[in-house]
Amino acid sequence: MDIDSTLKRSTKPSQRKKLIFGTLLISIALIIWLIYSWLAPTTLVANQLQIATVTQADFVIKIRGFGRLKSKYQRYLTNTDSAMVEAIHVYPGTRVNKDTVILTLVNPLQAQRLSVARLELARQKASANEQIINQKSQLLERQASLTILKSELESAQLRAQAESKLIEQGIVSSLDYKRSLLTVKQLEQRVDIEKQRLVQLADMHHQRSKIQQELLSQFELNYQVQQQAFDDLQVTA
Repeated sequence: MDIDSTLKRSTKPSQRKKLIFGTLLISIALIIWLIYSWLAPTTLVANQLQIATVTQADFVIKIRGFGRLKSKYQRYLTNTDSAMVEAIHVYPGTRVNKDTVILTLVNPLQAQRLSVARLELARQKASANEQIINQKSQLLERQASLTILKSELESAQLRAQAESKLIEQGIVSSLDYKRSLLTVKQLEQRVDIEKQRLVQLADMHHQRSKIQQELLSQFELNYQVQQQAFDDLQVTA
């Protein structure tokens, strides 16, 4: 049995234990120092402090690259009537001027309403013109009748004047003279009545013209509204 070799083997386990124990102590000390450093309050030197006022502003970023610009504020394009987008002429980010067409909308119903309003306005104008022509014709007929009555009245008056001279000579009987005077009186009354009828007819035509003009104004307003709605299909800046 070798005593030296046996003694040397017995010293190795004790050295290994000391190494492990020392490593453990160092680790514990390091952990304690880290915990103490974390829990300890942070202190700064007074001359290292910088005091300033907090401000707020837009953060400007300049980017170069491919893509599409997006507006900072969202603005919606509205229209008085629902329609489909037919064509987009200007995209976001493009510089535009006043009345620049941005997009074109299409609505077949609006186009039909505009056509109906145009036809109704044209029909109303034709009716108004026809009414004016009829009124002028009626006035001319009344004036012609009045002219005829006036001529008959003048003829009857001349006959009565002539008979008034002849009745003294006995050429014309008093009965014929009285008939002539009665004819003059009747014609005078008919002339007065015809004048009143002519004035009333002119007043009636004036009232009808006012009503016709009001109706025509309503049709014109309806046409303008439909035309504006059709023009609004062209959305402008």
